[in-house]
Amino acid sequence: MKACFVRVAGICLVLVGVLLGGNTAVNTAFAAKDKPGDPVKRPDALVLLPMNINAVLVEKSSQQVFLFSSNSEGVYERFKVPCSTGATAGNKLKSGDKKTPEGVYFLTDEYEDRYLSPVYGKKAFPTDYPNFLDRQEGKNGNAIWLHGTNKQLKPMDSNGCVAMNDKDILRIAEYVATGETPVVMVDSITYAEPGRIEQERGALLSFVSAWVRAMESGTYQEYLSLYDSGYLPDIGWWNQWWKLRKQAAGEDLKFRISMDSPGIYREKNVFVLFLDMGLELGEKRVSLGKRKLFVQKKDDVYRITGDLFQTFPKGEVAHAGLIASAAKVLYLDASLGHSLQKSVDAWLAAWSSKDMKTYADFYSAGFHSDGMNKSRWVARKRRLAKKYDSIKVVGTDFKIDKGETRSVVSFLQDYRANNFREKGVKKLVLIQEEGVWKIYRESWKKN
Repeated sequence: MKACFVRVAGICLVLVGVLLGGNTAVNTAFAAKDKPGDPVKRPDALVLLPMNINAVLVEKSSQQVFLFSSNSEGVYERFKVPCSTGATAGNKLKSGDKKTPEGVYFLTDEYEDRYLSPVYGKKAFPTDYPNFLDRQEGKNGNAIWLHGTNKQLKPMDSNGCVAMNDKDILRIAEYVATGETPVVMVDSITYAEPGRIEQERGALLSFVSAWVRAMESGTYQEYLSLYDSGYLPDIGWWNQWWKLRKQAAGEDLKFRISMDSPGIYREKNVFVLFLDMGLELGEKRVSLGKRKLFVQKKDDVYRITGDLFQTFPKGEVAHAGLIASAAKVLYLDASLGHSLQKSVDAWLAAWSSKDMKTYADFYSAGFHSDGMNKSRWVARKRRLAKKYDSIKVVGTDFKIDKGETRSVVSFLQDYRANNFREKGVKKLVLIQEEGVWKIYRESWKKN
């Protein structure tokens, strides 16, 4: 078979126990026919397969492709189909050696038959070979696909791709998704006791939790201590991240890093961790995309030997600085909302305490509402403050529409003065004057 071609296009704890995720399509007709196998029989390559995410295992020695799924009991074999791998035995090392690689890969794209030459059959999925680990080891070549064929399927008859009968690639297609499905290619699948796999999984999840904590609240020395001494990650973003962390903490805000739907896949003594990374501050969250970590185990100690983001269909990219960029956007948004909320809370406190001088300072010189300017508005409020022995104003259910220089805050106001009580919706339009939020318009609607 001819070598496949690759299309390149443009891109773009919380952790422990969060095992759900993914958008894998499941064909109900196939699901009804497929009988789940024994969940106790687990390939040791699948340390953690999130529920609703399926995995493809290619076993070159038997010339078979296995589809594994997970449920509440564990990982099980859903079905297997015959395949044809590279015409030359062994692990792929260079372009043109007609070998199928061995390692953990991900599907980057999907092609229908109308975009394919007949030799690739009814469906084709490019993989991300060579991955970071391959490149570190000096391997090259590309265009390693899973695809169908219009020819009679023969063992070890490809240039390195994994070919299947058309009916089988179409069946596989119902269970896989680009950017989600791992493809583990090995000479022979090995199995392990569930207890050993679960122990490894727990240790790796704890390791990643420590990595997250180092980013959230540690020093860059603590962060770097989790990386292998032979691999230096990009840390050019850390100084900005550190400053934003401190600024947020000064306003009682804390950044949180989420690592959702984690998958952990073994490649000999290296584990490939694939996670959805997000950054949170307050009620806001920014998705940073797919984070891929290569973690090596030496003398029972885990260290990161590769750290990248994965984009589809482009591949692995070193964009660790995304965290600082996202943090800046979140902080500006949260800080703006925080300062608005603080201003309104202080305004309510001044009104409730009848501190009319402080109350008046919250209003813009250009204030105008109900036919009154600032002077007349404050004078009326002073008369009310003298009239009542006590005033208590409470705001709840705040809604803030933030802008850089003009914002709108609306909330449910509960106003009490002596025996009088009234509830309604208060709406404040605030503007920035010399770096301070001032009330520019005020309206009230009784419930």
